[in-house]
Amino acid sequence: MSRRGIVLGALALSIAVPLRAAAVAADLPADSLSRPALLDTGWGVQRRWAAVSANGSFVYEFALKTWNGAGKLKESVTRSARVVNRGGTHRSEILSATKDGRDVTAQARADEETGRRARAKSKPKDDFPSPFDPRFRDRYAFSEAPAPEAGVDLVFRPRSEFEGALEGRARFDAAGALRRVNFNLAKRPRFTKRLDFTIIIGADGYPERVESGGEVSLIIWKRKFESTLLLRDVRAGEKEKEAR
Repeated sequence: MSRRGIVLGALALSIAVPLRAAAVAADLPADSLSRPALLDTGWGVQRRWAAVSANGSFVYEFALKTWNGAGKLKESVTRSARVVNRGGTHRSEILSATKDGRDVTAQARADEETGRRARAKSKPKDDFPSPFDPRFRDRYAFSEAPAPEAGVDLVFRPRSEFEGALEGRARFDAAGALRRVNFNLAKRPRFTKRLDFTIIIGADGYPERVESGGEVSLIIWKRKFESTLLLRDVRAGEKEKEAR
């Protein structure tokens, strides 16, 4: 795999993993801080985000910076787009894009069209092994830890190695609403020394900010990267009602 391919692969994870793993609080039971309630709440609202992915829309603003091993800035990229999902069809309208301060919107739109055609021919991927998903819960070990303002952190890690496993913690407030998730892949991609994610949940019950950072190293060649993904104007489709 080329150096550029390794970096792009890591960056793809920095967008896809947090959104597929995102979970927030919805209708809370009375014992909202019990472990079963926290897991069920996370799963219930994760399904709400799945409704957006299947039949909803949102606008994102993405910013990425990469540095070499000496700490010199090598690349600065921004992109803004509106994403619309309808019946399994995904379309991304690039609103603006820059690279190292230059406007590259036209090229980004061409690349998006190429990517859309490739996605249309590819097979759907299996569901992400979220610790909230009832199908995967028994593969994770959970524990609780005190959190600020009378909340609780739900710590999770895989009981044994399996593909796509996560480890980290989900922070719930005193009412049982999930406000923040910090996690990484239990098994990092090849050549990746570090890959961390943080999801911050907004008042509307959807992720509003996703931060990621990592380091890719090939003996004498290194890249460090940090990215921020801001989400707004989230609209769920008709299936949102079924997911609650």
